[in-house]
Amino acid sequence: MKIFSSPANFFTFLKFIGKYISIWPYDLTADKKEIFIHQIRWWISFINICILLIPLILGVYYFRHDNVKMTKTLSELTCLTEIFFNLIQSKLELKNFQIVFHEIGTFIKEANKNDTALLQKYLNKYRDFQLFMGLTFILVAILFSLMPIVTRQSLPADAWYPFEIKSSIVLICIYATQVLAIFQTAFGIFVDIMVAFMLWFSAARFEMLEIELQKAVSELDLKICVHQHRKLIILTNKIKTAVKLIILKTNATMLLAVICGAFQLLHHQSLEVLIQFVMLVAAGCLRLYVSAKAADDLKENNDRFSQSILYTPVIHKSKSACKLSSLLTFFSQRPVVVSIPGIIKAYTLQYYASFLSTTVTYFLHLRIILDE
Repeated sequence: MKIFSSPANFFTFLKFIGKYISIWPYDLTADKKEIFIHQIRWWISFINICILLIPLILGVYYFRHDNVKMTKTLSELTCLTEIFFNLIQSKLELKNFQIVFHEIGTFIKEANKNDTALLQKYLNKYRDFQLFMGLTFILVAILFSLMPIVTRQSLPADAWYPFEIKSSIVLICIYATQVLAIFQTAFGIFVDIMVAFMLWFSAARFEMLEIELQKAVSELDLKICVHQHRKLIILTNKIKTAVKLIILKTNATMLLAVICGAFQLLHHQSLEVLIQFVMLVAAGCLRLYVSAKAADDLKENNDRFSQSILYTPVIHKSKSACKLSSLLTFFSQRPVVVSIPGIIKAYTLQYYASFLSTTVTYFLHLRIILDE
């Protein structure tokens, strides 16, 4: 596909999708008109999400005596909560996102052939799985949106409204807002792809720096590497700060969505509902892998860069070069991992495996509790 033909095209595509779901920040150089349009777009998205969020919360309470209906509504609620918190996080971390995307966009635009080729290698590495996840979530949104057409269900979401919906005009308006909210939620997968993109971009930069370090032939080259490493660490720290709450939120919401969604598969539901929730559960289980793999690559690349310093030929040429290498070694000793104190020690593939194990355990416990 053309969007994966180059890092620049992929960056432009993410920017387009990010603006559609009101997650992408406005540019650092944006004028008042662009900022105003961004704010209007954000509030429209936020209000539309809340219009469905409140009836779903009421639905969880209203259907509390029906375990199947209640868990179905709760599953839909947690998926919608995902985009709700994405919007909040995009506001809270606006400045960090602006700086990070500005630096990434500038680097991609000014990258030489070798750097572009390395970025393309990482893009190709993640392309197929990210494309699969994007299409899966969009297909789930289509299935949910078509439910009123192929079944007796009046609206796509299992929400409860504190009033009767008799007018066809009111029904159409509610249906339209629900479909829009459902597609906003589906396109929320691209937030995870953006997170993965920032992480693997940083991982690629560490690999580029490792290559430059091995090419260093003078003390000046070594100084440039030290300077570039410090800049990269600053950028990576901004990325970690911007994405860690998004990752935490995705962990919590996907855990609950998968558990409640899987509960539907144990009961005698219609074929349409089974197809919906089989895809929802599968997509929810795989969703964290999108960013966990990139975070794992970031950690490994930093570790490899740290080890490569010892094998740099130029460090043996002078005492000052040796001191510079010691300084570089000191700054690179700290592992570059996405972590949340007390919750996520290191966001890697190992953590993803433990997430799947925890999900199965919680699901079995919930099933026992609800069956009683």
